[in-house]
Amino acid sequence: MAESASPKLKPSSISLPVEHGEPYGGHVHNKRGFPPKDRLTIVKIFGKKAVTSGATLALAFTLFGPTAPANAGDAIFHVHSAVTGKCLQWNGVGKTITLEKCANKMSQFWGQAGGQIASYADTHGDYCVSITKKLEKPPVGAYCWDAPGTRMNDHLFGHKTYFAAAAPGFPSCNFKTVNKKAVCGKRTSTLKPMQWLIGP
Repeated sequence: MAESASPKLKPSSISLPVEHGEPYGGHVHNKRGFPPKDRLTIVKIFGKKAVTSGATLALAFTLFGPTAPANAGDAIFHVHSAVTGKCLQWNGVGKTITLEKCANKMSQFWGQAGGQIASYADTHGDYCVSITKKLEKPPVGAYCWDAPGTRMNDHLFGHKTYFAAAAPGFPSCNFKTVNKKAVCGKRTSTLKPMQWLIGP
């Protein structure tokens, strides 16, 4: 079946607020905070060429557009790689977040906390997914007030989602599975490496 034509919209008009200072577990994530002018456009996150292509524009809307105040979804979940089936695992502040065999342990449970993905390894909600200053590197654990904005478009069990990061001082990147490892970098030519599955 032929795909329907993509809506002709100006990508630069679509923006995503950088949300910080959201409460999670009774704590404030970013103790410094960012001024309201720090807004991230779809172009900044995906690149101009990507946003102007039909399929990618649809994906961009799914991720950060008006249809995604994101499924409120389930409060606590596993994040499975659509490629390996393994789960994202928190390994400590400053340490690489890895893909491991899924298990019923707090280091593998995550939740959307405002504009960030937080680990349940810390009951106070101070641990979040972060990235390095270079693309194509694994995500790392950080205190939430030092981490960039990270967002999924869906948190419902059994649903497929996409996962991206962006904030002033950090490169905009897409979380994906490469060589059986989690990394954050440029978009891939196919969607599956960038897909994640939400599980209980």
